[in-house]
Amino acid sequence: MSISLCASSTANTGGIQCDIAPGIPVALMVWNDTKTIASVSGTNFQPFLEAGSLLSKSAAGKVFVFPIIQDVSDKSEGNKEGSLNQGFKTVLLEGKPAYEFKVFAGQSLVPQLRKFNNQSLRTLILDANNRVWGVKSGANFIGAQAKIFTGGLKFATGQNVEEGVVSISVSYLKASELNDDAAFGEITSSAGITGLIDAQVTKISNIANVYKIGVEIATAEIGSTINLYDSYSTVLASSSLWVAKTGATFGTTLAITSVAIDAALSAWTVTFDSAAYTALAASSNIKLNLAAPSVLDAAGVDGIEGLEVILIK
Repeated sequence: MSISLCASSTANTGGIQCDIAPGIPVALMVWNDTKTIASVSGTNFQPFLEAGSLLSKSAAGKVFVFPIIQDVSDKSEGNKEGSLNQGFKTVLLEGKPAYEFKVFAGQSLVPQLRKFNNQSLRTLILDANNRVWGVKSGANFIGAQAKIFTGGLKFATGQNVEEGVVSISVSYLKASELNDDAAFGEITSSAGITGLIDAQVTKISNIANVYKIGVEIATAEIGSTINLYDSYSTVLASSSLWVAKTGATFGTTLAITSVAIDAALSAWTVTFDSAAYTALAASSNIKLNLAAPSVLDAAGVDGIEGLEVILIK
């Protein structure tokens, strides 16, 4: 008679033909939300990632997409071993996975990536086989817990490919999430899963309820910005692509009567509803911004998230 707990403490060891393993990492994503596996299974997976990447950075389900990975190094810790003096050796502690990725980025982007440094985050990895790897947690799909550190740009030495190369370290907090609980979803294309660029809405001038408004993207060059007017002057001349809010918590919508091109200023003329504007108390704050990134994307303004400006009546 054999007395054993194997039936409850182990598992069968047969392999599945054509089973899947992670491929070469292509992109790191930060995603701190959770989805039921049923809601992101099959063909639902790609729309989930595309929609998540187009959310505002303040949204709980936001997917932050880092630049394409150009170099991968395994920096995982080795297992901690212990032994007895009669020759027995065993693993005492499993080493935690860690990787260093190298990506191309310019000085305007690097500070944005470094804002994630040393924070405990949940991450996804897109591999070269168009599979996105995360963690199965019960009936839910989540990201793997990790800390990220992005270094800065360095002057090139001319000895290697160094100009514009940035290192990103990813240190996972639980080995079991990658080794035991890893799960993936498949996509057909990563083209619609992209990072967004911040575009600052600015006030130029106003007369009563008529405001001259610019939208610019900051760059690392002193005194230089990219004016969205140059690419989207006509598209953004639409009141449906702008949002104005008032009230103590900016919970009240202020109607925008019209948005028109101002070619002389390379900006837009935003006109608020006259009656609603007049009804506001003196020195009232108005938060003006572009519409949500998903709305902008549908209108052809790709990869942009507006940063609001506070106007004072």
